[in-house]
Amino acid sequence: MGDKSLVMHHHVFLPGLGDADVYHSLVTLCRALAQFLLSLPKIPPSFHINQDKEADILKFVVMSVEAVSWHLVHEQVPLSVDLQAVLDCCCLTLQQPTLWTLLASAEYMTHACSLISCTRFIIEAGKAMPCIILALCILHTLIALHYLLLFTQLLS
Repeated sequence: MGDKSLVMHHHVFLPGLGDADVYHSLVTLCRALAQFLLSLPKIPPSFHINQDKEADILKFVVMSVEAVSWHLVHEQVPLSVDLQAVLDCCCLTLQQPTLWTLLASAEYMTHACSLISCTRFIIEAGKAMPCIILALCILHTLIALHYLLLFTQLLS
């Protein structure tokens, strides 16, 4: 294994994630992205996600989940509707085969690990929110299983 196989990591908890305006913008954009993703089956293919935008969407979704985690780490409990908006956006993003495959690539391994860690943290921090916990547990399990399969393929 040479240096080329090493993954460039991304910066978890970028500066600014704690800023209220940035956080509210992320949540608002998550709502819009979720609506767009829900509309994909109904709109012409020419309006679907361009390949050159897939990485941006994936990075945005991971950053949004990281922002929720940042707020929880700093004991700033997000509104349940904001948490739901970010999680809905994340789940809808991961239902897109091209975005799921991108997240499963070696290039995005640190993003996937961050997503797994953040969802696990949100699960642990959100024990008082049982309606969301089941969805998070399922999401966390799916991501972990997907990476287990990827890791198994890399070993073979």
